[in-house]
Amino acid sequence: MRFASGIVKYVIIVVILFIVLPLAFLVFFGLHNNQIIGTEVESGIYGTAIISPTCAGAQKVNQICSKPYVGKIIITPKNNTEPASSYTTSLLGNFRILLDPGEYTLGLDQKLYRFFRSREFIVQEGKYLQINLEIDTGIR
Repeated sequence: MRFASGIVKYVIIVVILFIVLPLAFLVFFGLHNNQIIGTEVESGIYGTAIISPTCAGAQKVNQICSKPYVGKIIITPKNNTEPASSYTTSLLGNFRILLDPGEYTLGLDQKLYRFFRSREFIVQEGKYLQINLEIDTGIR
């Protein structure tokens, strides 16, 4: 019996050290990840990207049929003098990207979401623009 309780303690320690702590680290730092394009400025975009629906057929009561989009967001300057840049969302689908003032197009890296249409937006000097993305999976 003592042997079994020792193994259980060991397994719990291993799970905490190698699974729980790294995931907590990724989630925490993913939420506060300032990704920069251009010079250091006080403007840009932020938001959350959600994929839905993720359930086929009729949705049941209290059934959650959406999940965070964890993947790349592509930002292309409208004037096309600079190359496109990609940014990865956090594990919760959050993103915060510092951008110079100007006109941009936002797209996704993955072609899986054929119903998603790129979005054009304007960043004003000294302001952050909130852009929440609802990515349609096409599941019905």
